[in-house]
Amino acid sequence: MTHKTNRQIEQPIETELKLTLTAEGVRRLFAHERFRLPAGERPKKRRLIATYFDTPDQALVGQRMTLRVRRHGDRFIQTLETTGVLGVAASRGEWEWEINAETPDVSLLADTPVAGQLPDRLAAKLRPAFVTDVNRITWNLQLDRGTTVEAALDAGKVTAAGGEEPVRELELELRHGMRGPLYRLALDLHAGAPLAIAVETKAERGYRLLLRTAPSVEKAPEIRLAPDVSTIEGLRQIIESVLGHLLANRTAALSGAKEGIHQMRVAIRRLRATLVLFKPLLEPHGRTQFEDELRRIGRVFGKARDWDVFCTEILASVAKRSAAAGWLDLLKKPADLRRVAAHAEFAKECHAPAFTAMVLGLAGWIEDGPVAPELVGERRLRQPIGAVASDLLDVLANKVDRRGRHIGRRPDAELHALRKSLKKLRYGIEFLESLFPDSKRKHYQRQCKTLQKVLGSINDTAMAVQCAESLAEGTHVQLAPAIALLSQCVEHQKRAGLHELSDAWETFRETPRFWR
Repeated sequence: MTHKTNRQIEQPIETELKLTLTAEGVRRLFAHERFRLPAGERPKKRRLIATYFDTPDQALVGQRMTLRVRRHGDRFIQTLETTGVLGVAASRGEWEWEINAETPDVSLLADTPVAGQLPDRLAAKLRPAFVTDVNRITWNLQLDRGTTVEAALDAGKVTAAGGEEPVRELELELRHGMRGPLYRLALDLHAGAPLAIAVETKAERGYRLLLRTAPSVEKAPEIRLAPDVSTIEGLRQIIESVLGHLLANRTAALSGAKEGIHQMRVAIRRLRATLVLFKPLLEPHGRTQFEDELRRIGRVFGKARDWDVFCTEILASVAKRSAAAGWLDLLKKPADLRRVAAHAEFAKECHAPAFTAMVLGLAGWIEDGPVAPELVGERRLRQPIGAVASDLLDVLANKVDRRGRHIGRRPDAELHALRKSLKKLRYGIEFLESLFPDSKRKHYQRQCKTLQKVLGSINDTAMAVQCAESLAEGTHVQLAPAIALLSQCVEHQKRAGLHELSDAWETFRETPRFWR
C-alpha cells in the first residue's frame, strides 16, 4: 500500500553502526550471550533483494542521495536516504514507503525536505543502477539505560556492471536511547568475535562497482560548532567528526593510495590534538590511555607516510637538482622495499583488533565518561563552548611560545617539537574557528601555516637523511655515496629553511591572538 501525505515529511534520522566480520566471527556471534533469545523466541530471517535507481548521469548520488526499492516476499518498500555526517555510527536521513510495484513512485519524494534538490523529470530518467541480494537475520536487543538496538546480520552480495562484491556485515541500528550503550555493545561483541568498522554502505560499494572507480579519499570535514552548545557536546562533535575522517579513508588507504594513508595519519594527529586541547577538562586516566594508543598507531602510520614521501617526492626532487643523480638510483630499490614493508605494517595495524577497539572505546568514552568531577572539568564541560574556547587555545599557544624562544639556537629535535606543538594549535583553531569572527582569525591562521611550512621543510630534510641512512644499516655500505649525495642536496633545503625561520617566527609571534 502506497503511503502519501499532504504535508512535508520531517527528516527521520537513522543512526547505524556497521561492522564487518569473518565466517568464524559469524559462528561466534551466534554463540554470544547477547544473541541468546528467551525460550520460544527466534530471530527473524528474510531474503532482501534491493534495486537501486539513478539517472544515467548519477544525478541522485551527485546530490548525496540514494533511492532503492527492496523486495521481500510480495511486498515492495521504497527508501530514500541522504548521506549524513561521517562518524563511527553514521547518521543519515531516511524515508520509507510501502508501494505497489518494483519501480519507484517518484511522486512520494515531493513531500520530503529534499524535494527541491531532485532533478527535473526524475521519473522519466530513472534507471536501475545495481542490485543487492542478502539474507538477513535480525534480533531486537534491550540494552542499559532504556536503549534499544536492532542487530541485523547480512550475508550476500552487491552486483553492478557485471561485477560483484561479497557482503558479510553486522548492522547495529539505534532504535531508541543513547549511543554510549551502542558502543559498549559493539565492544562486547568485538571482544568475542573480532570486528572491523565499515564506513562504506552497500550503496557506496554498488556505485564503486558501477562506475569502476577507486575508493575515494576524504579530507577532514569542516566542523561548525554553535557558541551556545555545551563544551562536552562540542567535544563529542569534534571527536565524532575526526573519527569519521579516520574511518572514511581506511578503504582507500588499504588499497595502497598514498593520500588515503596521509589522511588517516592526519586524523590520528587531529585526535591527539583534540585530547590535548581539552586536556584540562578531561578525566586523566582514560585520556592518558587513549593518548598512548594514538601515539603508538601514529608511529606505524607515520612510517608508511614517511616512506611514501621519500620514494615518490624526495628522491625525484633531489634527482632533478643534482648532476650526479645516477647515484640516487642505488637508493630506489631498497627504499621501495622499505615502503612495501611499511605499507604491510600499516595494513596489519588497520586490520588489528586493537585499532577497532581504540575507535569504539574512544567514541564510547566521549559519550559516557570523559569528565573529571573532582576537578573543574565537570563544571566547565557543562558551560557553553564559546565561554571556554579562548582559555583552551591559550594553553596551546603558550606552549608554542615556550618552544619557540631562542629559535635560532634550537637543534633539529627541538624544532620538530615546536612544529608538533604548532600543528596542535592549528588543529585546535580549526576545531573552534566557527566561534570567532573571520577577519582576525584568517590572518593568524595564515601566519601559523607559513611558520608550519618552514618548519615542515626543515623537518623533511632530517626525515630524508634518516630514511636514507637506515637503508645502509648492516652490510649495505655501497649505498654510502648515494646517501652522501642526498644529504648534500637536502642540506641546501635545510639552510634555506633556517634562513626563513627567524622572520617567520617573529611575524607569527607578533600576530595578536584573535581569540583575545
